Amino acid sequence: MISNAWQWGLGLWVIQRSLVDLTPFMERIFNGWRWGEQARELRSAASVLKTLGETLEGGIVPEPEEWDRVRSFPAPWGALISSGIRDLRDSGSAVLPTLKRMEETLLAQAEGLMEARARTTQAFSQALTGMGLVPLFGFTLHEMMPGIDSSGSGFLLLIAGGSVYASFSAVWILNLAEEARYGGLPLSQRQWLLSVPAALERMLSLIAGGMPPDLAWRKQHEELGFRDPSLAALWGSEVWQSARDTGAGGESVSDLVLGVGREVKKTIQLALLEGRSCFDRIESISRSHQHDVRLKIRERLEVLPSRCLPPLFLFVLPPVFVLLAVALLHALREIES
Repeated sequence: MISNAWQWGLGLWVIQRSLVDLTPFMERIFNGWRWGEQARELRSAASVLKTLGETLEGGIVPEPEEWDRVRSFPAPWGALISSGIRDLRDSGSAVLPTLKRMEETLLAQAEGLMEARARTTQAFSQALTGMGLVPLFGFTLHEMMPGIDSSGSGFLLLIAGGSVYASFSAVWILNLAEEARYGGLPLSQRQWLLSVPAALERMLSLIAGGMPPDLAWRKQHEELGFRDPSLAALWGSEVWQSARDTGAGGESVSDLVLGVGREVKKTIQLALLEGRSCFDRIESISRSHQHDVRLKIRERLEVLPSRCLPPLFLFVLPPVFVLLAVALLHALREIES
């Protein structure tokens, strides 16, 4: 009696621990679904900018409430685009090119989110399979194999323990999926994927408003320091200051972020020395950077299914074999008796 109570108590503790392990699992699944919602928000924002642009092309000035809709865009685009448009209107500069450029940027961001969601679906399926295979297999053996009923709650406890052990495969797989979605960037640097295009768009709007490029760099750097201090520290505030090295080797996303900062600075330096405009060159650098980052992320996402196999072999197959061996042992004992 005491032994059964101890086993049930241990089983309840194992179940409680498994529920704790499921919390980050469900959060990551929810984040995967959120990618689609975020993409829809970005597309809706791009649609608002397109409407504003078409209104301006028709020779009509949008109403103030139509301009105010920009502030409700997803962060950091709401404050960024709103301040950029305000500066352009105050200086009397053309707003339409900036609207079209930012519309393209938002659509590119949305497309990247949807592509990541589609390519990580298999990883989510593998994670769910790893979570459900052990309890499903265990309860199937419990109902079909003879002699298991004689073990009392011991086999059920074994199923619970194996399920907890298999849950680590799901956590590992979802970590791999998140890492692939952000191109291998660590958690502290993942905001860079939004901060880099936002900073470059802000600087382009400042230059289009008539601000010298070196002053535009400094102003956007000040604003960047509030949104993403790590990226601001990486790039540096002065145009003539070298960007700080990330310490990463190879062509990683971190290298691309560091490289785009250096390239923009060099472009501004040459423009100041030669007395020419650098707007088109910086715009080209921004587009090229977004394209390169998407290629890096796509490479990670393409190899994601094969990278999810080791967690399944390490955390799912062992409890399955253990359950099968214990079930066969009980069946043989039942047949011998």
